[in-house]
Amino acid sequence: DGTRPSLFLVGSSMGGALALQTSLDPSIAPHVTGLVMLAPLLSLKVSSIEQSALSALSSLIPTWAVIPSSSTSSSAQYRDTQRRQQCDDDTMSYKGKMKVQSALTCVELAKQTRTSLDRVSCPFLIMIGSEDVVVDNTDAAKELMENAKTDVGERTLKEYKALHGLLCETQPLRGEIEQDLMDWVNQRCA
Repeated sequence: DGTRPSLFLVGSSMGGALALQTSLDPSIAPHVTGLVMLAPLLSLKVSSIEQSALSALSSLIPTWAVIPSSSTSSSAQYRDTQRRQQCDDDTMSYKGKMKVQSALTCVELAKQTRTSLDRVSCPFLIMIGSEDVVVDNTDAAKELMENAKTDVGERTLKEYKALHGLLCETQPLRGEIEQDLMDWVNQRCA
C-alpha cells in the first residue's frame, strides 16, 4: 500500500544514549518515527579530576578492573527480586568491577550525548527513575525537553519513583511504566 513501517529506536541506559546518537545520523533520522529512552546514559556524576585520572589510567592499564560501580550492582538497579535474580544469573552480564577503559568510554559517551541534545528532532519519550544511582539524568532530561528541535508537543518526559532498571520494578509500578511506553508508541502508529 506504499506506507512505510514505523521505526522506533528504543534503548535503556547506554542503549538509550546509543539510540539517541543513532537518531541523529542523517541517513537514519528521516526514517525515525520515535525515540524511546529508559534511564538513558545522558549524564554521570564524574568530576574533571576523575575524568583526567581515567584518561591517564586508560592509556597505561586500560583493562585494570578497579572501579567499583553501582552499575554492576543488581540491588542498586532492580527492585523486583525475581527480575534481579534473572539478571544475576545472566552469564552474558559482567559482574565485576569496571575496567578503566570501560569507565572512560561511558564518561565520554555521556559527554558526547549531552552535547547533542539540542540536535534531537524526532518525537521522543524519556523515562527516568528519581531513585536512579547509576546515571544522573534529572538535569539532562530537562535540558533535552527544553532544547531539542523536536516539536514541543512531541517531547515527553516521564519520571517515576524507581531505580535504574525501570522495567525491573515491582508491580503495579512496572505495569504503569510499560503502559506509558506502549501508549506513547501506539499513539504514533495510528
